[in-house]
Amino acid sequence: MTSNIISIGEAVWDMFPQNRVLGGAPLNVAYHLGCLGLPVILVSRVGDDELGKAARRQVKKLGLSVEGLQVDDELPTGRVLVTFPRDNDPHFEIVAPAAWDNIAVPPTALPGDGFSLVFGTLGQRDPRSRRAIRSLWPRAAYRFYDVNLRPPFTTKELVAESLAAADMAKVNGDELAILGQWFKIAAADKFEIARQLQWVIALMPWWSRKEPLEPGCSLARISLPQRPSRWPWRTPLGLVMPFLLPSLPDLSKKHHGNNA
Repeated sequence: MTSNIISIGEAVWDMFPQNRVLGGAPLNVAYHLGCLGLPVILVSRVGDDELGKAARRQVKKLGLSVEGLQVDDELPTGRVLVTFPRDNDPHFEIVAPAAWDNIAVPPTALPGDGFSLVFGTLGQRDPRSRRAIRSLWPRAAYRFYDVNLRPPFTTKELVAESLAAADMAKVNGDELAILGQWFKIAAADKFEIARQLQWVIALMPWWSRKEPLEPGCSLARISLPQRPSRWPWRTPLGLVMPFLLPSLPDLSKKHHGNNA
């Protein structure tokens, strides 16, 4: 089990008509892992602007270190414009470019090799941040991938490559149906799509992987049901699936009593 967790990717302000809320999946994950008392580092990038300064203040208030929260001299802090058309369903516009498109990985902000890595798809929309995120793949002992589709930025190619690199992935039901279409899986049942999808990814010779490793402590401490007799794992977040892992340790026994 590794002693540190890196959550890397976008940090954005959700700009509502009346207020703003700091978010982004990597930031949200880092915050909740920190609440569990786990040693987590958020790696993202904000602009040298008012929103960037406000983001750094808010991250500190959340109890997270800003050591990995970089400042960009040119690009603005990330924003998501939230509007409510007449049908009252929210519409989200992810503004591009943004500072988190230009993430670099400073050695001073990272632990040594053997950390657990949390990453997603949206943070890889720009080649610069994509290179930074993928430079950590071979260094990480465990890679947790949050599919989190946000079209048009989260393409089939990005998802396929990220799934091939992941030890475990989180996907919701709607996303799983889309993945089934992308990879031409003829199944209606979502669990069957998930099982076949694992084989599709396993056959992709895109990345040379290490031997199977134990899940990081970030997964063991989250409230999950007792491990079922078969994968995928249904959780309140969606379906969690291991990739290229012939077997996984029974977390309910190994970490009994540690659920939060």
